[in-house]
Amino acid sequence: MESNFEAFNQVVGLIFDQLYRKFPIAVEIDHDEIAEKLGIAILPYDPPSMVITIRTKIYGEIAPSTNMEDFVNEAIEFLAVEGFLQRDGYSIRLSAKALTLLNAPLPGLEKPAGAQIVEISKNVGTAAGKAAIGEIVGQVIGAAARGFWGS
Repeated sequence: MESNFEAFNQVVGLIFDQLYRKFPIAVEIDHDEIAEKLGIAILPYDPPSMVITIRTKIYGEIAPSTNMEDFVNEAIEFLAVEGFLQRDGYSIRLSAKALTLLNAPLPGLEKPAGAQIVEISKNVGTAAGKAAIGEIVGQVIGAAARGFWGS
């Protein structure tokens, strides 16, 4: 099981993957897709008959003592607060800030960060895939913190 920081970078990479592929369309993040790509269990939720709930499934842990669904929702909240996402209820799209960063080539690579994330997300379930997507997301968020690639 990854640390929270490693899991965060992987989840953010898969959120960016979904939004980059669908841009400019606002979408609901597909938690099942993230769970499946990261190899996290999705279990049916059968509450006791006296409990009323809209939850139909339970996700396994992504980080120590952290449910994957809650973790993804917190990652979305962080990205929205930091200006990477535009939200309208459950519908989300990349902000201009995120799109600019994802369309920029990473240092040492020929493809833009977004294209790299989409490509890597196809095999993110492997240790190498998780490390690669985590590294790219770290560079993207770091670039935003620095005010873009080395500016």
